[in-house]
Amino acid sequence: MKQIFGLFFFLILTSSSFAQAVLTGRVTDADTHEPLSFSNIFITMPDGKVLGTPADLDGKYSLKVPLGEYELVVTYLGYQTVKEVIHIQENGVVVKDFALTPALEGMIISCPVVYASRPFTVDRIFQKNIEKENLAQDVPYLLKMTPSAVVTSDAGAGVGYSGIRVRGADQTNINVTVNNIPLNDPESHQVYWVDLPDIMASANHIEIERGVGTSTNGAGAFGATINVATKQPSENPGMTLASTMGSFNTQKYSLEANTGKVKDDFSFQGRVTSISSDGYIDRASSDLVSYFLSGKYEKGNHIIQLNTFSGHEITYQAWNGVPITYINDPKLRSYNPAGANRPGSPYENQVDNYKQTHYQAIYSGVAPNSRLSYDLALHYTKGSGYYEQYKDDQKIAKYNWQPLVLGDTTIEKTDLVRRKWLDNDFYGAVFNVNIPIKKDKINVGIAWNQYEGLHYGKVIWAALSDIPTGHEYYNNTALKTDFNIFAKANKSFGQWATYYDLQFRKVDYQFEGADSDGRTLPATVHHHFWNPKVGVLYSLDAKWANNAYLSFAVAHREPNRNDYRSNPVDKAPKSERLFDFEGGIRKNLGDFQYELNGYYMTYKDQLVLTGKLTEVGEYTRVNVPESYRMGVETKMAVRAAKWLTLSGNLTVSRNKIKAFTEYIDNWDTWTQETVVHENTDLAFSPTVVSAVAADFSFLKNKLDVTLSGKYVGKQYLDNTSNDHTSLPAYFYNDLQINYLLKKSKVEYLLNLKVNNLLNQKYSTNGWAYRYRTGTPYLGPYDQKEGGATYSQVGLYPQAGVNYLLGLVVKF
Repeated sequence: MKQIFGLFFFLILTSSSFAQAVLTGRVTDADTHEPLSFSNIFITMPDGKVLGTPADLDGKYSLKVPLGEYELVVTYLGYQTVKEVIHIQENGVVVKDFALTPALEGMIISCPVVYASRPFTVDRIFQKNIEKENLAQDVPYLLKMTPSAVVTSDAGAGVGYSGIRVRGADQTNINVTVNNIPLNDPESHQVYWVDLPDIMASANHIEIERGVGTSTNGAGAFGATINVATKQPSENPGMTLASTMGSFNTQKYSLEANTGKVKDDFSFQGRVTSISSDGYIDRASSDLVSYFLSGKYEKGNHIIQLNTFSGHEITYQAWNGVPITYINDPKLRSYNPAGANRPGSPYENQVDNYKQTHYQAIYSGVAPNSRLSYDLALHYTKGSGYYEQYKDDQKIAKYNWQPLVLGDTTIEKTDLVRRKWLDNDFYGAVFNVNIPIKKDKINVGIAWNQYEGLHYGKVIWAALSDIPTGHEYYNNTALKTDFNIFAKANKSFGQWATYYDLQFRKVDYQFEGADSDGRTLPATVHHHFWNPKVGVLYSLDAKWANNAYLSFAVAHREPNRNDYRSNPVDKAPKSERLFDFEGGIRKNLGDFQYELNGYYMTYKDQLVLTGKLTEVGEYTRVNVPESYRMGVETKMAVRAAKWLTLSGNLTVSRNKIKAFTEYIDNWDTWTQETVVHENTDLAFSPTVVSAVAADFSFLKNKLDVTLSGKYVGKQYLDNTSNDHTSLPAYFYNDLQINYLLKKSKVEYLLNLKVNNLLNQKYSTNGWAYRYRTGTPYLGPYDQKEGGATYSQVGLYPQAGVNYLLGLVVKF
């Protein structure tokens, strides 16, 4: 009897100890009601153990909770943490939804957020995923799996000079900001990621809008907008050590520290990084150092943050590519012609040496008793550096010096070493205010930025001339002012949401002095651009879609510095204009998500290289009246099992110039001949771009294994659709293994990345030069009436199978 009673008592205790409820619900944004995918929900047990779960793709969560009273915590990056005491008194299902409000830190970064309820395409990469990928490669390689993206590396391994194209548009056509402050070089429109090595280690998140997107500061977006939001100093003290080693003697060492709250109002953060690599291409070495420092003062509804971050790069030049005739030779595939014109051995200091330092002062606040918020950012960027080149058989007169006379001999040419310098200052102010109107809101932004550039060149050594060391042979200056104002408004009624966006941009650009060819450059140009954008979104309650959207946007871009310096101002190219039509559908189904987007981008006066020479023999871009890009983009993610997530994206597009005239050098007559082309493909615009990934999770999400693949279709190196000047399609696989171990208060993250797992031989970039001559030539050519047309081609081959092994320690 005692045994039966004891067993009965044991069953009661056991059933009581396992009595529990299922807490379920959805986590959304308080303003837009969009799901906050993978937000964290957890409670702390009386014994100190933590029970938690992430939300799914649709923001839904489910957590088994024992009966009792607990503090429930909900967190999501960039949003205010929610803490709430809950009482679980009986078994069953308890529904609890949470609507999170963007944190004040989210406003201070001033990074335009595009929610899924907006009629635009957007991809977000958050800090957690950045940490897994950020081993040593440059920013483009962290973005290569996003839709319509193609990346390339001059050195062949992702360290050093690298680039990204989106929808065929290169970095000069992509608007890039850091904390809403323009990063594109105002003169060339280029983005040099190598100037800010390891910037992603200090990134809170990064967003990519394809197409024109919403209004932002800086140059017009002709392919995409990339917004980088940097980290905020943590409220808790801590330190992070990161190191990487890998192929081609690649090494990375990084230290980050947070002070946590100091006297309740202040917090500080700092990071230093060193990255070095020999590169896959011969001598394509990189020596990179950077730092990021941030201090924040927070009091009530007001925040002041000071940021400074800097990068110094010394890279051996690998800009020229590899001759196409070497590509299939294993011994010559990594040949680097830079500096090889020096007799005996390649010039050892054929380097690019540049340092760029950014300063940002940002104030952010919320009006008392109101949801009105505002922020003001002041910024200053200092850049200075040069690239050095060994040049053989140079005309002395070109360097603003007299030929050397020795008796009866006049020496008019010499070998020499030159440095081309750039010393620039970029500064300005950015102001934003968000005005809520019931469920809708208006955002107004104003920015004024000014750039001062000094270009000059020096001869630091000459073989057969009396040119003095340090002789300056050209000097010119530039001043560019960019004023921008925009207003954005959202209006919702029923299942409909409309979006309005109007931007005015004024650009004044003047430069003077002598350039490297000895020409004077007095010029002043002015541009005024109106860029309207409008969109509509309809919310659906259908199995196949959550919403459908349409949008229309206009963008303009002014010609860059080279366009002006290679033409008289009265003959300079016109500004470019883009009309962007977008439309699509989106669906979140908990563990299944997809998006289908169609676009039609039609250009007026797009600037392209046609081979045309200026009167001084320099290649220049010219306007083509009509060209377009049209395509369909789709992306999908599905959680096939608790341990398996499948994802992928596919872009199929058509990219055409309706008609343009090509100019081809005739080596026999020393003139240029013209060829009229119709309906040819835009350069570097593959018809198909796709990416797939399978992510496996083991050991309670401590071990992640990701196998990914990237396919890029055939591309042309120029606008002639000539097979002899093209890049073949390529496909490669990467393998990533991440293991997370938490022990006491220390967290260890071990990363192994194997790039190009199957050792594919492919090239991601190239250049082409076409000419005519009757001289026999053994290279690739097309027979043309009246002579042969030949093509000189250089390609940028990428490394075969290679690895990066990283360790991150947090405490």
